[in-house]
Amino acid sequence: MTIDDHALFNRQAAGTNDASLDFRALDLIDHPVFVVRSDEARPRVVGANAAFRSLIDADPIGGYVDGELADRAPHEAALVATVIDGAATAEGIVERGARRFEVRVVRHGDDIVATSIDVTERESLAAQVAYDASHDLVTGLPNAAAFIDRLAALMARPELSGSGAAVIICDLDQYRAIGDALGPVAASDVLRVIGERLERRLRFGDCVARLAGDEFAVLVCDAGSDDDLITLAERLVETLAEPVELDQDEIYVSASAGIARFGADDDPQRVLRDAHAALSKARRIARGSVTLFDAEVRDDVVRRVEVEKALHRALRNGEFRVHYQPLVRFEGAAIVGFEALLRWEHPERGLVGPLDFIPVAEDTGLIVPIGAWVIEEVCRQAAQWQQDLPGAASLSVSVNLSARQLAHPGLVGTIADALGHAGIAPSTLLVEVTETTIMSDPVLAATILHALRSLGVRIAIDDFGTGHSSLGYLKELPVDCLKIDRSFVSGLDRDPDDRAIVGAVVSMAHALGLSVTAEGVETLEQLDLLEALGCDVGQGFYFAKPQSGEVVTALVRHPIHWRLAS
Repeated sequence: MTIDDHALFNRQAAGTNDASLDFRALDLIDHPVFVVRSDEARPRVVGANAAFRSLIDADPIGGYVDGELADRAPHEAALVATVIDGAATAEGIVERGARRFEVRVVRHGDDIVATSIDVTERESLAAQVAYDASHDLVTGLPNAAAFIDRLAALMARPELSGSGAAVIICDLDQYRAIGDALGPVAASDVLRVIGERLERRLRFGDCVARLAGDEFAVLVCDAGSDDDLITLAERLVETLAEPVELDQDEIYVSASAGIARFGADDDPQRVLRDAHAALSKARRIARGSVTLFDAEVRDDVVRRVEVEKALHRALRNGEFRVHYQPLVRFEGAAIVGFEALLRWEHPERGLVGPLDFIPVAEDTGLIVPIGAWVIEEVCRQAAQWQQDLPGAASLSVSVNLSARQLAHPGLVGTIADALGHAGIAPSTLLVEVTETTIMSDPVLAATILHALRSLGVRIAIDDFGTGHSSLGYLKELPVDCLKIDRSFVSGLDRDPDDRAIVGAVVSMAHALGLSVTAEGVETLEQLDLLEALGCDVGQGFYFAKPQSGEVVTALVRHPIHWRLAS
């Protein structure tokens, strides 16, 4: 009822008397209004406005007792009974059975004039809206906002345990691949199962929430020791690694976890930030890892922030360089191509290797613009070689693509533009993708690699043998070359198992019509063994270290005759 309704209601109710039961004036009020005569043995409804009359489909003048209304309008009958019982003598909410009414009552002599609004649905809707605002619609768990409120409330408690409390953030691996392969409904079902599992693993007083995407957070009220926390997080990760059964199918997921402790009067955002930092480190270690935030993680975060800022500057100021390492065909000892390797010419530190900055570029997404620059530069250099060097048209140049680059929607267009600007044949470019990158999202990888093949670009699987996957995907991908990881090459001269593995890879690749390149060739003995096993191409320090484009140009002009086994 509005303020104007209240005023009108009071004026009209005050004018109600025994001599006149004309309620037409009350018809101006939109909400039901009725008058109960209470000076008789059986109180009666002796009048009502149009809104009330339409509800009961009758004119109550002449007297309906509360029982006689039940068949016509049970909700209104319940309200009338409440008013008659004297339970409602003022403004407020009245409950009658399962219904709730907002009632305003004015007494005038022996009459009770009441107006009512059935607010049951309105309050139910408001409660639902409030619930939805604080809960995740997929899993039914508290959402990020509710989790932060709970976290802040716990921090405000002065009796917070001396062992403190903690937040554990778990993040699923390969969740996107589930959605791509099985669809969004199955992906949501997986999230629901994961949420239920986490709830079952909670200790008394702890709570779990879905923060966003495939991230879940657990609030641990009594953290105990660091070992206790790590053990708890490891158990959660193990629980999430159990297969999810959907429609008689088993879906396997894995998770990593980051932990951050906190005490009273701490900052919720700081705690979540620290837990995410620990999670990032855990994911860099390996799937299924657990990391507790500590001084080392804090220092790593600071360092990575500084590196990120410096990478922005490096990209802006042109500090990146591309070095090239030759690929040498064993038969004839001829250079057949080069692998492009990124370096950073830091203004203070000098030439910086990729391990010092590529992980940060990958995590922050900077690998996408940096990678685009590399592709453009490699195509430009290949065009320059083809213009200046006889026979250079047959040389290939390979570039490495990370998972972040492969997932970027503009990758195919970036490569097509670079080839077009340079004016070189697409077959000049060979993209290298690791087995791990492919298996992180097989459906997406297949789509992008087929699109690149349609351009005419060739494709190699890098670090082959180090991933954990079925070899069946080789039949589904447009692969031209397998690159055997250096870990197998390094032990060829002393480990029969490595020789067996390399021999098996070479045989399989040749059976599939693929060439084989061995990485990390450092000695003549390794080279002789690789040639004997049928390997096609070698790459490593035995031939040459990665060098600038100018040095490599001189190498092509004046090739070295490497001593090969007879």
